[in-house]
Amino acid sequence: MLSEAQIRSVCLFYFFVLLDESEALTWTLKTIGKFSKAKTGNQGQEVEWASEMVYLTHESWRQLQKKGYGLGSPVSYEAGFLVPSDVDLGIWKQFRKEAESDEFLAVIWSKILGVSDADMAKGLAITLGTVRHRVGRGLRHLGSLKYLG
Repeated sequence: MLSEAQIRSVCLFYFFVLLDESEALTWTLKTIGKFSKAKTGNQGQEVEWASEMVYLTHESWRQLQKKGYGLGSPVSYEAGFLVPSDVDLGIWKQFRKEAESDEFLAVIWSKILGVSDADMAKGLAITLGTVRHRVGRGLRHLGSLKYLG
C-alpha cells in the first residue's frame, strides 16, 4: 500500500507535467495501479519506491507524448490542487514549452519531488553523471527565463 506522501508525489508529477487537474488525477491512478502490480510481481522482493516511481512516470510521459498532449488547460481549483492566488505559473509553462523533455522531467523529479540523483539514475537506467547534467541544464534554462506577461 502506498503512503499518502507517495501518492502526493505521483499526483504532483502529473500536475506539473500536464497542468490539468483531471488528467493529473487520471494518470496518477494509472501509475498507482502499475506500481501495485510491480510491487506484487517482483518475486517477493521489495520494489524501491523512488526509482520505480521515476520509471513509471517516465513511461507514462512517453505515452503522453505519443498521444500528443499539448500544454494543457488552464489551472482550476476544483480537484484539490490549491495553488496560492499570488503564484503565477507563467514561467513554468514557458519552461515546459521550451525545455528538452529530459531536462524538464529531471527538474520535476529532483527539485519538486526531491528524488535523489541515484534513484533517478536507477529508474531511468542512465548514469549518475547524465542525471546531474540534465538537472543542471534544466535549472539553468529555468533560471534564464523572464516573465513576459
